[in-house]
Amino acid sequence: SKDDPLVHKKESQTRNGSQDIGKLLANEKTKQDFSLTCDLCKNLCKRAVRPPCCSGQSCRGCAIKFVTSKRACWWCGKNELDSKQLICFDDLREEVEVYKQRCQGEDKENSAQIKEY
Repeated sequence: SKDDPLVHKKESQTRNGSQDIGKLLANEKTKQDFSLTCDLCKNLCKRAVRPPCCSGQSCRGCAIKFVTSKRACWWCGKNELDSKQLICFDDLREEVEVYKQRCQGEDKENSAQIKEY
């Protein structure tokens, strides 16, 4: 639906660390929030970084591989980007950790319920 933040990636994210984590955690585990994913590999961001030129976000490894080969930003296409210019995206790294901890907690709860059955 139009109100689903998972359908409208651009509308559901701010990429400046001010996203409402409560909304993120309200999503089902299987509906991984797109704002936590790498723009390149589409998986949960590992050691998130961002380019200095725009609001792109990526795993550190994915970004370095892309920037080293293309010498450009994967998100906006700006040329002459160097991997040394990538910025550690601490806010996103924290959000990913919160998400992972939440998912682990749900797994433990589900396991306990199954054993009780």
